[in-house]
Amino acid sequence: MITGGTRGIGYYLTQNFLKQNCHVVISGTSEKSVSHALLSLNSANADGFVCDVKDYRQVEAFLEFAVSKMKSIDIWINNAGIDQERELFSEIGYSSYKRVIDTNVLGMMNGSKVAFSFMQSQGHGYIYNMEGYGSNGAILEKMTVYGTSKSALTYFTRSLANEAKHTCVKVGRLSPGMVMTDFLKKGVDDSESSKKTKKIYNILADKPEDVTAFLVRRILSTSKNDAHISWLSSGKVMLRFMTAFRYKDRFYKV
Repeated sequence: MITGGTRGIGYYLTQNFLKQNCHVVISGTSEKSVSHALLSLNSANADGFVCDVKDYRQVEAFLEFAVSKMKSIDIWINNAGIDQERELFSEIGYSSYKRVIDTNVLGMMNGSKVAFSFMQSQGHGYIYNMEGYGSNGAILEKMTVYGTSKSALTYFTRSLANEAKHTCVKVGRLSPGMVMTDFLKKGVDDSESSKKTKKIYNILADKPEDVTAFLVRRILSTSKNDAHISWLSSGKVMLRFMTAFRYKDRFYKV
């Protein structure tokens, strides 16, 4: 099960799980997005459900739907998340930052709670939460709300894994690094200030199909609790910068 599986990283995760002959149930926030994703995936092993992860009852309904389609829920990935407006916190309206926190934190906690309870009853299962900018403590201007949500997600996931160590449920984190989806491209434009960002993306960003293929392979082969599956390791970052010339103009001409 993958929340937010109709687009971005969630969609590509679904694609790669299907390639591994897994049955996948995804959620999206609208009938249109779910239908479009299922049509594009074109697989008998893919099902979709409209669910707003901020609403606990809808998350429960998402689980009930999945159980009607599959014999067991082996893996649940809390991937659903939204970005913040590229503004300083002092400039963002209450409803805007509340929506980010409710989706990225409360939504993830709702999914974890529902999944954990069900997996305990069935006797097994693995919950993964999707990290993002801020999970490692990094700070960037105009990313205060989003970074806070991902920092909270990392703490919560590690703590939940600690709680799970004497249970039949396992909990872990997924760290995709910089992935060239619409989510990452959102803050890039033709301005002079975006030149540095484009250079960094050329060096460190990767195609979503490559990142998610790696994540899926590791997810399916990992059995330990508190696993941290990371695509962009510190060693890989160092190597990328040492060989930056190879990545010149890879995504953007600067």
